[in-house]
Amino acid sequence: MSTVLDSLLEQSDRAPLYEFCKKRIHKNNGEFSQILTYLYRTLMSNLSDFDLYHTIAQLYYDFGFYANALEACLDILDAQTAHIPTYMLLNKLYYQDQEPTTIINQFETALQHDFWFPIIIESLPKFYADHGTHSDLAVFYDNWRQHN
Repeated sequence: MSTVLDSLLEQSDRAPLYEFCKKRIHKNNGEFSQILTYLYRTLMSNLSDFDLYHTIAQLYYDFGFYANALEACLDILDAQTAHIPTYMLLNKLYYQDQEPTTIINQFETALQHDFWFPIIIESLPKFYADHGTHSDLAVFYDNWRQHN
């Protein structure tokens, strides 16, 4: 397995790595910790590989470790605020009841950096509506109008 993982880790596209890991874990849940350990060891040698870290976060999410997925997403965004795939995963985590206020804060931080990504424009108003914060919703739309 490690030679296949090594080969996939050499590629810049992380999709094949993700698919390989996901299939291996589905076949044998016991490999989850072994695969994650291997990926984390690789990540430690290149902490700026946010796509690899996102692959780890996505695997956590896929196998129901939502708190771990959220922690990984927050780590990614602390270092790389503009990592769009992480916002897409945060959107999914929001609906798993994973600290909605924290997720909303991350989306608001993106807007403070003028990152008006489609996932944020689509999701943040829904989050505000879910929480009954209509004043935040009004401010969001005012800011969005000014941005466009």
